Amino acid sequence: MAALLQQTTGDLHDLQQQYESASHAKEELQAIIQGRQKEQQKRERPFKLWQDAAALGDQQAQLRAEIVAADNEYRKMTTILEIMNTKTPQLVNSLQILRKFNIGLQEEVQQVLHGRPTV
Repeated sequence: MAALLQQTTGDLHDLQQQYESASHAKEELQAIIQGRQKEQQKRERPFKLWQDAAALGDQQAQLRAEIVAADNEYRKMTTILEIMNTKTPQLVNSLQILRKFNIGLQEEVQQVLHGRPTV
């Protein structure tokens, strides 16, 4: 019985040493993995920055295109407003002439309908 107890104690001691050794190996592996991950991040960082810069370049090009389109639309609207400002007085004058002419025609129609001679 004492021999069995001594063997079990020895086995337990061996298991404890194996556990401690495995724990130490695990910590070393984790440190190696973390080191490799940091190296990988360092290698990927310039590529990531390049991707970010390319995406910003694409966004900048898109914004420039939108600005050009908006500027063209603004110029078109400005031209239309200028034409309206220059043509509106002419149109108002033409409408007044047409109204006078229409009134004159209505008066002639009334005279013809009532049997009065027209000039």
